[in-house]
Amino acid sequence: MCYVPEETVNHILWDCLFAKSVWWSIFNWIKLPFPDKPTTVQEILANAVETNGSKTWKKLIGVVIQVTAWEIWKARNEKTFNERQIHFNRTADSIKEIVFLFVTGRSKFCNLDWERWIDFNIRDVIL
Repeated sequence: MCYVPEETVNHILWDCLFAKSVWWSIFNWIKLPFPDKPTTVQEILANAVETNGSKTWKKLIGVVIQVTAWEIWKARNEKTFNERQIHFNRTADSIKEIVFLFVTGRSKFCNLDWERWIDFNIRDVIL
């Protein structure tokens, strides 16, 4: 994504400017502080699920983190194999859409409102 000579998984998913931009956008959206010094996505996930909240809340945050890593990887593959650059804002929007569809389609929270979701104003619904 950023033309470094050697890509590592950690660089692609965390250290790359594109990845950092996506993560920043997502953490801002879910209203969690941006991680200080994680070096892996596993550390990001571990830190995020240590936040206050119910088991359901932590599961939701875990899904957001996992989908974020997946979408960053997919964007990297689009650039590498299809020479198609995807803007980090589009990737962040895609993450919000995918997690919304997953949560409303595969959980008891099928009545979540999109407008509340887009602002991540749902804590009172799932706590």
